[in-house]
Amino acid sequence: MWSACSSVRVGALQYLCAMSPALHTRREIAHFFGGGDPRLITAAYREPARAGELYILDDGNAASIRAWTRTHLRCPFPDCPQPQLKAVARARRRDGFSHLPGAHKHSPESVNHLQGKAVVAEWLRTRFGPDAVEVEAASDTQRTRIADVMLTLPEGLRVAFEIQYAPLTVKQWIERHESYRDQGIVDVWLWGHTRLTKAVSREDSTLFIMSDVQDEVMSRGLPVLFLHPDRRRLGIAVNDWQQSQTFAYESRANLSIHNLSGCTVNATGITSPWFAHWLTMGTQRLEELRVQAAAHRVHLRKLAGLLGRVLTARRDAQKIQLREAHVRHRHETAARTRQAERWRALAPAQPRPAPAVSLTDGPWSRCRRCGQVLGEPLQASGFHVLCRPYG
Repeated sequence: MWSACSSVRVGALQYLCAMSPALHTRREIAHFFGGGDPRLITAAYREPARAGELYILDDGNAASIRAWTRTHLRCPFPDCPQPQLKAVARARRRDGFSHLPGAHKHSPESVNHLQGKAVVAEWLRTRFGPDAVEVEAASDTQRTRIADVMLTLPEGLRVAFEIQYAPLTVKQWIERHESYRDQGIVDVWLWGHTRLTKAVSREDSTLFIMSDVQDEVMSRGLPVLFLHPDRRRLGIAVNDWQQSQTFAYESRANLSIHNLSGCTVNATGITSPWFAHWLTMGTQRLEELRVQAAAHRVHLRKLAGLLGRVLTARRDAQKIQLREAHVRHRHETAARTRQAERWRALAPAQPRPAPAVSLTDGPWSRCRRCGQVLGEPLQASGFHVLCRPYG
């Protein structure tokens, strides 16, 4: 796959994010995957002046804002029929918000998507200021595309962030990606942490397998990034190479997990202090694959030449065999003809058959009228005495 998109792979390496020298363990990756219903860590403000703004709860702060939550915060979904929330401090799990008992539950996909937008927007505001970030922003006046989060860099370049928890086909992704690029917008796709699929069922395996659309993203030289909103962490699809990591170039990959706060954004997308390392390793891996591909092409050409010579020799051998078979057949036919002539020369002469007698010539053995046998005296006439015609 890497060799098929070598012209864009170097540019893709500029999307790298923070990493560590070693791959993460199965337990760390399982912790990133998560499980069950998502924890609600965002809440909306009740004040009309702060409509649309979301509050994100830091882990460990639930106990200190319990009373404030009841009076100032509500469910982040505007259409929630029971928006009252309470802050819940958990000893073994992350702090969060919870609806009151018996309240309506929101779908995990909706919660993850809403909180993913809030976490990404907060991260970008801390980096570039509140005026540079807009949630649910239209790409143009015709609203061709609506980005989950739109960042405007100081030089004016816009970067669209798409937090993708819902299923997406390859065709849909290509249409959206090319639409952003046609408008001069850099698009960064953050796949939801629930969109990960393990490659094998073994519990000790850390490999996961790309979906069709993630394969398409990777084939175009773009990184495959996963977002976990609850933990504000980013997972990067990587392959292990020379005791280090490089961008994933195979359908089966590992996951390198990093804090979102350790990353930033530039004109090429997400980047981090580990950018130079990723770029160096990726460039070396690309060059190695190019050398391997060139060696494979030379080997294939040699094999093709050898195969051509083998086929030519086989055709020549078949022609010789056919020619020899034809000569043998001709000799065998001539020998059989000569043998038949010798047998005919040695065979006794066969008596010649008596010539056919005309009805009007020679003696008659049967009466010409009744067809009965004639005696020898009557054979000359050909009739019995009583059968002889008169007149």
